[in-house]
Amino acid sequence: MKRILLFVILSFFMGIISVNAQCEKGKKYIESKEYVKAMDVLSPLAEKGDQEAQFLLGEIYSNEEITLFDFDKALKWYKLSAEQGDEEAQLCLGNFYCFGDGGVQDFKEAFKWYSKSAKQGDARAQCRLGNLYYEGKGIVRNYSEAFKWYQLSAKQGDSHAQFCYGDMFFLGHSVEKDYKEAFKWYRLAAEQGHAGAQKYLGDMYSYGYGVSTDLTKAIKWYTVAAKQGAAANAQYCLGDLYRSGSGVS
Repeated sequence: MKRILLFVILSFFMGIISVNAQCEKGKKYIESKEYVKAMDVLSPLAEKGDQEAQFLLGEIYSNEEITLFDFDKALKWYKLSAEQGDEEAQLCLGNFYCFGDGGVQDFKEAFKWYSKSAKQGDARAQCRLGNLYYEGKGIVRNYSEAFKWYQLSAKQGDSHAQFCYGDMFFLGHSVEKDYKEAFKWYRLAAEQGHAGAQKYLGDMYSYGYGVSTDLTKAIKWYTVAAKQGAAANAQYCLGDLYRSGSGVS
């Protein structure tokens, strides 16, 4: 009896090792852009219910740059994986519903899946859940909840969450206005390349919010933001400083 039990246990773990090895093989095919081979490896696993294989198939089908792109199949596999608790699949499913990919925008569904992923610790989902609370999409607007989720995400290093968390201090939403704290989080986001934070950092140096006025540093951050092209206002602010000769030798 003990031998039979041992055989069953060993067979179970050998099966897990085999599945994991196949998933890794599928990942390598995806990395080398051999998508058909990846599907040949992953599809049988996904059909048997392996959540990682299901997620990876969702990734393949959601890639708009390849001929295999199929929104409905991507949604199908992400949902199957998400329902089993895969936090990345939950995030991707939330993205589908939040941004309306494939014409299925539904903020309540986005909120549902972001919440599941965020509670598992995914920083991106935490930030996007904060966005929904902040904007009142799919849920009643709640700055306190937005603050909570931005904080969790920002402390994990998500640059957009750091930017939004800085906004909460700058605007005094759910917390007393604190320009020094806002400056701290804008700087962290700016140093990661967030164009909006770079522009705001320029503002803070320009007007002396939370930091001593330093027009040279203001120009530095406006310039960095303007070069990204994502913060058009930074270009105007930079132009104003140059026209006035402020901070320019």
